[in-house]
Amino acid sequence: MNQYKYTTRILGSAVGPLTSILLFYLIGNSWSMTELKTVFVSGLLVSIPSILMLSLFRDDKALGAESDIAHTNSYARLEEQETPVSTDENENGDYHLLENTTANNASPISYEDQDDAIVKSHSPSALYWVPRLLAFSDVVLALASGMTIKFFPLFFKEETLLAPIEVNVVFLTTSIGVAITSVLARIVAPRIGGVRTMIAFYIPGVLLLAGMYCMSIGYDIKNGSVPLWRNEWVIVPVFVLRTSLMNCTPPIKKAIFMEHVPIAKRGRWSAFESLTRFGWSGSAFIGGLCVDKYGYGATFLITACLQAIGVVAIGIVGFFIDQ
Repeated sequence: MNQYKYTTRILGSAVGPLTSILLFYLIGNSWSMTELKTVFVSGLLVSIPSILMLSLFRDDKALGAESDIAHTNSYARLEEQETPVSTDENENGDYHLLENTTANNASPISYEDQDDAIVKSHSPSALYWVPRLLAFSDVVLALASGMTIKFFPLFFKEETLLAPIEVNVVFLTTSIGVAITSVLARIVAPRIGGVRTMIAFYIPGVLLLAGMYCMSIGYDIKNGSVPLWRNEWVIVPVFVLRTSLMNCTPPIKKAIFMEHVPIAKRGRWSAFESLTRFGWSGSAFIGGLCVDKYGYGATFLITACLQAIGVVAIGIVGFFIDQ
């Protein structure tokens, strides 16, 4: 379910670029302040209904602990425990509980007990290190992404010389790409494992960003040469593929995290996630300084190096899980 939610949210994010394309088509496809202000204000107005919808949520309808139960591989591990929980797979590939009883059918097992059984099925070292390594990876990846993600529209405007509609087409395509790769990751994960899936998607993404840096090497505009990223037919596919690969596995990472943290302690880690989001935004300031002083290419390279550190941390997670 978490995977479906994430894919739906990504597809929903495509509404913004799609609306911007329509507005720029109607009012003018230029980077003037008049057009930009119109699109900006329109985006704020479109967000109001979704904000108002949040007031319709009711706490008495929340599932509570039931919603935190881990899926797929967690149930497979429970089959080896003394109090197994039977599962079945529906037509969509989701697992649900067939029965909620102990091995001797004496009394029902609470969702909290099921969750604790899932967590306790892992080694003590894994329970200690996996959440911390995943948190460290999240922080590093967030800081790295924050350095560049805010500046990609400006990069396409200044370096690739794209018009507003073209830039929004790029981001619309990127949203669709992330949705497709997230479905692909969901298919691959049960076959090779969640950690290996993340690494398989992250490594090409990091290399592609490093490749974007390489596109800026060896040119001198004063002498008439231009960087390779000036060619939109080269840089746009690289950007779309790179962004899709780097943003398609959060549901997998969250599932691994849930398997290694009891319900009682998840609130603390959720609070830590808010700090990660703050760091993601704060690193944009550092990224702006790097772009201003060293250019986009150097900023891409720094980002790729930081992301590589985050990927290494995920690889170490795989070591503890395999134990």
